Amino acid sequence: MNEHEVPDLLHAVPMVRLNPEQLEQALGFAFAAAGSDVALYEQLGHASLTFSTWEPACFEHDLYLPALLEKVGTLEIAGQRLEVHKGHLLRVLSHPPDDSAVTEFRQNILRELVSRPEYVQSFEQVYFKLRSFRALLTESALGYRIDANRRRIDILDAALAAIRGMSEGFEGATSGLARLSGFGKRLLASEGFVRLAKILELDEGLASLEARLRIGYDGQLRHFEIVRISEQVQNPFYATRWGRIFRKLVMLLRGYRFSDHEVLNAFVDEVFDGVSLELARLFQLMGDMEFYLAALRFRALSRERGLDVCLPVLRKAQLGTTLPRKILGLFNPHLLSERTGPVPCDLVEAEHTSTVVLTGPNSGGKTRVLQALSLAQLLGQGGFFVPARAAELVWANAMFLSISDQAAATSARGGSAPSSCAFAACSRACGSAHSSYSTSSVPGPIRSKARRSSAWCSSSCVSSTRRR
Repeated sequence: MNEHEVPDLLHAVPMVRLNPEQLEQALGFAFAAAGSDVALYEQLGHASLTFSTWEPACFEHDLYLPALLEKVGTLEIAGQRLEVHKGHLLRVLSHPPDDSAVTEFRQNILRELVSRPEYVQSFEQVYFKLRSFRALLTESALGYRIDANRRRIDILDAALAAIRGMSEGFEGATSGLARLSGFGKRLLASEGFVRLAKILELDEGLASLEARLRIGYDGQLRHFEIVRISEQVQNPFYATRWGRIFRKLVMLLRGYRFSDHEVLNAFVDEVFDGVSLELARLFQLMGDMEFYLAALRFRALSRERGLDVCLPVLRKAQLGTTLPRKILGLFNPHLLSERTGPVPCDLVEAEHTSTVVLTGPNSGGKTRVLQALSLAQLLGQGGFFVPARAAELVWANAMFLSISDQAAATSARGGSAPSSCAFAACSRACGSAHSSYSTSSVPGPIRSKARRSSAWCSSSCVSSTRRR
């Protein structure tokens, strides 16, 4: 499939992930008569994903992913607060791709967005215009427009504005952002969108009127004179005044009776039918864009607290080999809203197949460390920013996380009662779990000492952490 045919921003090889027939049908109903956009919006909740070996049931509950999405899924664009489709974003993040090329594809887009602020601005503007297009399809659009044709023309105009933004806003992009530019240019050059642009141009201004006004000493209008009238005679849909009168007269003599409103209604329907399939694809694009906007939001929230995020280096271990793991400035993003903020730490392992036991007092933060580590692995393989200043991770094909003592997602500590939790990332290459971590509470006699310094006990590895 041509990469400009479907604007897929989540996969190295473009995929049609929404049912085109159902989506186009729902779009047609919404275009014909404003109503709830549930049928359109909820299509994202059923979007197909690339193959993943990860099972969300093994870690999702203990990572509080919905709580994290409440933070990063609320966007602020053009002075407005916009909510992303959290169900779709949750499915994407909890199913890291099995193909590392997909992860690299997503990382390259984020890397280019961070390095080119003008692309971020264009990205946000295109998304905002797409949201305006979607909003006009809903009931809220009826409040200010009584004329059904006027509303439908506004819908087409909003869609065309977003497509023009794609075509013009990403010139020179080398990552997957280039697909937006290619997709926009392809649509603008297609027959259906050329006709759409012409009819909207004619609707915007059939004629231009230049006038001369003369104002008296008292500020009152003394004279009004029309200097020049120019009409869009080059527009293929233009008809002269006498031509319009003659056309109506011929229709009347033949016994055909219809109003200008009915003619416009039929014409708008014809134009829409020629572009409806491409317009339906914009809904998949909106879901893809929300992935990157949420990542940028996560980065902004972290930087506000003086913390850095990064795109990790991911390596795959071959059978019988071991690789080091290094995470610097690791923090738990659930604690970003806390008054004091999370305390970052460094984690260095000589071998990714090591088994590590983290010990410390109750409420010492052991659980939050494991959550942060789990999130780093999950988000990193999904092509998202990880909560760390720098990270070198080993590719895993599954992850298991279990926390016996639950606490609120934003609690600075996992719990005050004796508890245990375990984390394991698994790889097919190793044939077994690698980087297995477990925690346990420290008995009373050594609790005071543990409060001053957490201890990492490792087996067959060199492992160290440093709290800052």
